[in-house]
Amino acid sequence: MREKQVLQDLYDILVLYQYLYMDSANKIVINNGMTDLEIRLDENLEFFCKNLSFPDLPETHHSCHMTLNYCLGAIELLKNQKSQQYPHAYGFEWDVIKALTSSTMALTFPQKRRNP
Repeated sequence: MREKQVLQDLYDILVLYQYLYMDSANKIVINNGMTDLEIRLDENLEFFCKNLSFPDLPETHHSCHMTLNYCLGAIELLKNQKSQQYPHAYGFEWDVIKALTSSTMALTFPQKRRNP
């Protein structure tokens, strides 16, 4: 059997994708070592990236960069990035993403009660 941690990592990628898809306003900002990049997902499941050092330049297509390893790296950065949206409620940006995604998914797809 392969590593169990990878299964959790794949679930985290799903959470990231769901978060970016749920609302067109949902974006992540990560630093690639040179600049901050703002990444979003459109309704056609295409990723776009904006270099925040040059805000007047148009977004670039970013789908080919969103490999599993790239996403895992972005998630690691988000796990260590202080929350900008809700600094008093959540410590890190990843915590916000997980909370918003899980609550939206629960409201959108409520679990049916099973009769014993």
